[in-house]
Amino acid sequence: MNSLAYARELRNLSVDEVAAELGTKPENIEKFEAGSATPTTRQWARLSAIYGASTYRLASPARPNLEPFTLDLRKEHEAPADISPRGTRAFFESRSKAQTIAGLAGALDWKPRLKLPRVRQIDHLSEVIEDIRSALFKGNLSVHASEPERALHSLRYRAENAGLFTFVGDVPPEDYRGFFTEIDKHLSLIFINRKTFSPKAKIFTLMHELAHYLLRVEGISDPFVLNNRIESSCNAFASKLILSDDELTGLVEEFFSRSDIKGSVRQLSDLTLLSQGAIAYRLLANRTISQTDYRNWRDSVQMFVGYGAEDPAAEEEDSDEPDLEDEGRGGNYALNVIMDNGYLAVEIVKSAQLQGIIDDVDVARLLNVRGKTRQKTYTITANRIQGY
Repeated sequence: MNSLAYARELRNLSVDEVAAELGTKPENIEKFEAGSATPTTRQWARLSAIYGASTYRLASPARPNLEPFTLDLRKEHEAPADISPRGTRAFFESRSKAQTIAGLAGALDWKPRLKLPRVRQIDHLSEVIEDIRSALFKGNLSVHASEPERALHSLRYRAENAGLFTFVGDVPPEDYRGFFTEIDKHLSLIFINRKTFSPKAKIFTLMHELAHYLLRVEGISDPFVLNNRIESSCNAFASKLILSDDELTGLVEEFFSRSDIKGSVRQLSDLTLLSQGAIAYRLLANRTISQTDYRNWRDSVQMFVGYGAEDPAAEEEDSDEPDLEDEGRGGNYALNVIMDNGYLAVEIVKSAQLQGIIDDVDVARLLNVRGKTRQKTYTITANRIQGY
C-alpha cells in the first residue's frame, strides 16, 4: 500500500469521494495509488489538503506518520471525526492558514487585547457567562436583534480581540456546523460553516464554539446534534450568553401569550438574537411551556429544533453581506474576503505586509485577494474596526 492509499484509508474516505473532490475519475485515483500515474501539481495540493499531510510525505515511499483527525464532538463517546473530503479539506486548510497567520502575529509581537476566563470543568461554564458578556458585548444584545448581520460582524470582531480567528467556509452541513482548534499560546481558530444560513444561527454557532474554547475542548460540532454533556452544556452557555435568564423572563412577562405560542415564539425571536428554535427550547427549559406545547409548536413549524436550530423560514443562501452598507466599487468581493477570514486575520496580514515581512504574493495566497481589491479590503477592515 503506497502513501496515498494509506492516507485515504486512514481518513476513512472512499476512492469515489476523493475522485469527486479532485474532479477526476475514480480510476485515476486508483492509478495514483498504484503508482502507475502521477497527480498534477494542483491534484497534489488538493490531496495534501484533504489528507492533512505535506505533498512530500504523500509522495514518499515510506508510510506517512499522519496525525489522527480531530474529534467528532457530536458522538456520544469520544472518537475521531468521519466526514467527507470537503470537510477534512476545509479543516486542514483553515488550520494551516491560521498557523501561518499566527506565525506572522508572532513576528509582529501581536498579543490579544482581551483576556477571557477559561474553565476546567463543564459545570463552571455558567459561572463565567457574565464575565464573558462584559468582556465581549456592549450592553443588552437584544438591542441588536433588528440587525443580526451587523451583530454577527461586531461579535466576531470582539471575539477576535481575545485571540480567536473566526473563519467562514463552505462545508456540507452533515459534516459539521463549526469547529474549534488551538493554534498557539495566544491564538485559536473558530470555523463557522457558511451553510449555517441565518445570521442568528451563525451567531449561535460562534458562541457555541467559544464555549469549546473556554473549556479547551477541540473538535467538530453541530448545535443541532446533542449526544453528550459537553455539547448540551455548550449550547446552554451560548443561549444564555446571547439572552440571559433575566432578559428572557422580562420579555416573556411582556410579550408571551399562552393562547398564541407560535406567534409568541416568533415575536420573542424577533426581539432577540436567538432563533425561534432556540427561543422555544428556552421556554421549555424554564417551564414557560410544557412538553406537549413544545411538540405542538415543533410540529406546527415542521422543523428539528434545539438551542441552535435555524428559523423555520431561514434563507437557503448566505445573506450576511448584501444588506450591509454599500462599500463602493470592489466592495462586494472585499466584503467576501472579510467574511471568509475575519477582521483579525486581515489586520495581521496587512500589518505584516506593511512591515515587509510578506509580499503581494503571500497576501494573495493567504487571503485570495489582489491589487486594488486588496487595498479595498484593508480599508473596509480599518473602517469597520473603528466602528466596533
